[in-house]
Amino acid sequence: MLVFLTYVFDEDSYNLNFFCKDEWLKIYDVQYVETLLATIASYHGNARDIISSLEDKVFLKKRQEEEAVAWAGASSFAKTTTPRVSAKAFKLLHILAHIDNNG
Repeated sequence: MLVFLTYVFDEDSYNLNFFCKDEWLKIYDVQYVETLLATIASYHGNARDIISSLEDKVFLKKRQEEEAVAWAGASSFAKTTTPRVSAKAFKLLHILAHIDNNG
């Protein structure tokens, strides 16, 4: 889904106008294709929000690992090699850091 939305709602609708439009014109009326492209373009702002949300969900695990490594590296007791942190430990560290930052 993320790949499809990223393709359809790329910057300036390049993919649709360059790759799809000519093929669609072989099948559909010009007015229909123009209306379709304009309608798709009108959802560009909303689609960016959805794509961003999906990217957060898809890449969450990778970000959690990166944040855990960064958090462990920033602590005063960090060793020269950064230990791997389990998801449960990361959540606990995240909660503790949030509590520490907020008072």
